[in-house]
Amino acid sequence: MEIQLVWLLGPIFSFFLLIALLVLEISFATHKNIHSIAIQKLLLFVSTILTFSFLGYGLEFGTDIGGFVGQLGTTSIESSNFNSNQQIFFQIILASIAVSIACSGIAERAKLFVYFLYSFFVGGLLYPLITHWVQTDGWLGKMGYKEGGAASAVFLAAGVASLIGSWVIGPRLGKYENAKVRAIPSNSMYFGILGVFLSWIGWLVINVLMLDTSGMPNSISLFFMNLFVAPAITTLVVLFITKQLYRKPDISMTINGTLAGIVTT
Repeated sequence: MEIQLVWLLGPIFSFFLLIALLVLEISFATHKNIHSIAIQKLLLFVSTILTFSFLGYGLEFGTDIGGFVGQLGTTSIESSNFNSNQQIFFQIILASIAVSIACSGIAERAKLFVYFLYSFFVGGLLYPLITHWVQTDGWLGKMGYKEGGAASAVFLAAGVASLIGSWVIGPRLGKYENAKVRAIPSNSMYFGILGVFLSWIGWLVINVLMLDTSGMPNSISLFFMNLFVAPAITTLVVLFITKQLYRKPDISMTINGTLAGIVTT
């Protein structure tokens, strides 16, 4: 019962990171696009639920084929054994986070159809495949690879997908004028600060749920300390650097400094 409760409450609190990505994207977007970004995030979430449930679930949890892929044909809604599939709720949240990160790289520059393609590719194929690889019966898992905090399956893979998408589509209109970088005014730094705190909570929950404490009874308390100390240092460092460069602190860069400290913990 305790394990079931953890895996029920875990995804609920992991929602904070999903909400944080929405708030952060709204804060750095232009005001005219915030409504489209909000509905886009909702549609991406519901499409990822369906894509992962009917496609990604089989690729990740299906019978292993050569250590590279799970056997298709099994969907998350077919199983009534909660004890054996209790992680599915958490996996849907992680897949949605990966999709949200990947799509953030092309924010304000693509039509809705493109975002649905990203949802299918990242949430239905890329995330479940990499997650299968790092499991004990996957080819990376057999080589001794240890996945920490969904670093590869969620953040590295989604980051690369975001980078490729932004490179193909190009920068936002008005970002460059006469070969010079032009700062595009953000919608609201208040949302940015709120997104930082929500990211902090979501990152804490996700990593605690995925933390391997075997042989390290103090690993959780050590992780807590790292998660608070590292972002505090990076925040002050970026604040000081921007103060020296621009004669006043840059709030947006400082926010990114905090996020860098959080995700590198």
